[in-house]
Amino acid sequence: MRPRAALLVRHLAIGVCVIVGATCISTSGAASSASVVQPRSGTRTTSGTLTVRQQTSTTTSSAGLSVALTVTPARAAPGVAVEFTVRLSARSAIGSLGYRLKFADGTSRANVVPQFCRAGPGSPEHETWRIAHRYTRAGVYHVSVSGYANCAPTHVADKLAVVIS
Repeated sequence: MRPRAALLVRHLAIGVCVIVGATCISTSGAASSASVVQPRSGTRTTSGTLTVRQQTSTTTSSAGLSVALTVTPARAAPGVAVEFTVRLSARSAIGSLGYRLKFADGTSRANVVPQFCRAGPGSPEHETWRIAHRYTRAGVYHVSVSGYANCAPTHVADKLAVVIS
């Protein structure tokens, strides 16, 4: 298990600045104080103005095809909506892009893919899907995502854990 990264939160004269790695999200104003906040499960509110939600993501690539899965929040209570973002890209696709997301609770989602191929060398394609899912029972769910470009033999797949407690 990887250690959790700390978030540096700076309280500004007007607004809040959150630094995650080298990225700062701010409304405006100069920094007047700083504190370190460890991410926790669910949602964390700072100064009543900014909500920080823990997320986790993974990316896999093979033969010009790439799939990325982001889960927000990575930890949630039963019944809370968990958002899955699937990003699929292909350097040169002659067919439509497709995904299948298995939630590891016996349910899954997939997009409808037209069953035809385009003539020619293909073109770069990018698609993003956002799917909300609610888990009814506590547990660790190993969610799997697979992506493909129709009319091509390459598939990519990856897994992420979602903790419901």
